[in-house]
Amino acid sequence: MIRGLDTTLALLTFTLLTGCFAYGGVGDPCRNRADCQGELVCQDLICSDPEGCRVTHDCVDQGLCTARGEACVAVTRRDCESSLACARGGRCTARHDQCIATADDCVGAEVCAKQGKCLARAQNCVFGGRSPARCGEACAVFGRCAIDDRGECVAGSDADCKASFMCGEQGLCVARKDPQTGVPTCMAVLPEHCRSAKACVQGKACEVFSGGCVPPSDALCRSRVGCAEQGHCTHVDGVCVATGSDCQTSRLCLALGRCSAVKGGCEAVTEADCRRGKQCPDLGACTPIGGACLAMRDQDCEAAPGCLTLGACSAMGGKCGIHHNEDCRKAPFCREEARCTAVGGACVISSSKDCRRADACKASGLCSAKRDAAGSMTCED
Repeated sequence: MIRGLDTTLALLTFTLLTGCFAYGGVGDPCRNRADCQGELVCQDLICSDPEGCRVTHDCVDQGLCTARGEACVAVTRRDCESSLACARGGRCTARHDQCIATADDCVGAEVCAKQGKCLARAQNCVFGGRSPARCGEACAVFGRCAIDDRGECVAGSDADCKASFMCGEQGLCVARKDPQTGVPTCMAVLPEHCRSAKACVQGKACEVFSGGCVPPSDALCRSRVGCAEQGHCTHVDGVCVATGSDCQTSRLCLALGRCSAVKGGCEAVTEADCRRGKQCPDLGACTPIGGACLAMRDQDCEAAPGCLTLGACSAMGGKCGIHHNEDCRKAPFCREEARCTAVGGACVISSSKDCRRADACKASGLCSAKRDAAGSMTCED
């Protein structure tokens, strides 16, 4: 803009001083071609040699084929398209007196086809972008139609994966990073990806496993949550079930004592099963009944922490609870708070006899049970 203004001012000054406009040489200001000598043309108000730049290396290499005074610049797309900068580097668009690369330029350039530089950035073609032509079979068969920063073809979108041959054949229909390599790849992620694929219909490869579709197997069963949680680690007739020692490492065994495989599931069969689970030491549930561990013996309840902390020292209905006065008297709150009588599954103060069992009776004389305004029994002097 400034250069054009300077040229215009020079042209006006020259005209005012001379009263006419003389024929100009290369670099002189002009209004039209008639103002320039011989074969010169008026390019951007400057007399220029139209052929002077076209025989230079800069024209062939960089597309700087249009003369503007004594300078060679790129003005038209034709300037750029005839240059090596376009053919090899994708810089085929004239802008700001030079050849630059746009998105469309890069995709069709040799540098895209041969090197994977299919993305326009900072006016040049760099690694990246999407080019089915560059990726060829990798795109059509495997959905790898995008270019990464190394120039390699990778899966860039779900759309490319879904359009690929391997989506219909193997269920590899979504783009995800391979957990081992980190490279974007077409994978099977959902059950429907596998079930709609030919590999499932023809070869029974209907289960999603590690990004692909596979037939049911022990390895597949072991990879699923059902193995760790329920011991369903072995494949039998298309189903994951518990057999042999599968149950012994499952959560059902460690937490509930259901450590033996029975009819494809995990159950508590022996007392040894129950004692493997946390429910035996924690809740007194140490006896196998109907495939589960239950609290059936008072001694199991007395050994559990709930006896000393809550008074839950008696077994009834498969659980440890407070069922007898002796249960309450085994807990510290009988001595500390005089709650020594079992009533409705809780330890309460029921009489002065309970108060006299408490330490506060001897220490402070609080030996008489009285009912307060809320209806609860308390120990007073």
